[in-house]
Amino acid sequence: MKKYKTYTAKKLKLPRRLLFFFAVAAIIFAVTVIIGNILKTRVETVKENSDTTYTLETEKAQMETIMQTAEHDSALSAVSAGHLATEGIKDANGVREIISQLKAGGYNAVSFAVNSDTGEFTYASPALQEISRLPASEKLFSYELLKEAASAAKTSGMRMSAVMCSSADTDIDSAVAAELYSAGFDEIIITGFESDAPDDSTVSRINSYVEALRKSAPVDFGVLLSDSVLSDSKNAPFIEKIFAKTEFLAIDMRNADSEKASSLAENIQGSFSAYLLRPLLRGDNAETALAVRAALTGASINACQYISSPEKPAEETTANATEG
Repeated sequence: MKKYKTYTAKKLKLPRRLLFFFAVAAIIFAVTVIIGNILKTRVETVKENSDTTYTLETEKAQMETIMQTAEHDSALSAVSAGHLATEGIKDANGVREIISQLKAGGYNAVSFAVNSDTGEFTYASPALQEISRLPASEKLFSYELLKEAASAAKTSGMRMSAVMCSSADTDIDSAVAAELYSAGFDEIIITGFESDAPDDSTVSRINSYVEALRKSAPVDFGVLLSDSVLSDSKNAPFIEKIFAKTEFLAIDMRNADSEKASSLAENIQGSFSAYLLRPLLRGDNAETALAVRAALTGASINACQYISSPEKPAEETTANATEG
């Protein structure tokens, strides 16, 4: 009997222990599930809030970018660049006087022609000297004075715009573009492609050229196109592709008179706003330049850029040279 009772007692204790362990395990499992659900809810809430914050921050950043782009485009569409006439200027005082005159004349930008009508450089480019290993002519405008002009323009709240002719040597042009950027220029208008027939090959060549220069000079780029190209509606797809790789486009009106300026302003009025189109003008003949400008402003086109200006009187040039 004793053994039987002992055996029976042990037999009864085993299920109780199991029940106890099962109960404890069930409680632990239940608590774990509850805590897990609470943590999951909190994580999802945090994630949701994080996603919302991210979305709001992203939308805010995108809106700021859009507004900045709009302001930038608005500024580009209103650029009125007077020509930086460097003849006879020998010192910083002479440079600052020119900038002051342009500012007083109502211009908000300074236009500098990097090349002459025959393609030669108009300033003593250190980059070009290093590549060619040839000294620059003493008659050329110095790079130091060019930097002085950019500094004076910035002080006056004016943009610096270079008009540069493309060449077959992209490496040299890229070095010059980098030099202009270092001097303080805000933008570069590329000429030399305006006579090319618009097609996929031309577009590819222009865009590749611009991208090559942009790697060396993070400035605004514009490409000069002829009035005939811009006036032909079938060229729109090609023009769009060029504009997509630049900040603005320019229209060649260097030989336009007031009648042609009025005609272009009327016929391609939409292009002036769509492509931030800037008329490139000559100012050699003061009377013609004034008439062309009046025709453009009469059509609400305020943007313009001169690559030349009337020659200074001989006595004024002599006086500036003497002061230097």
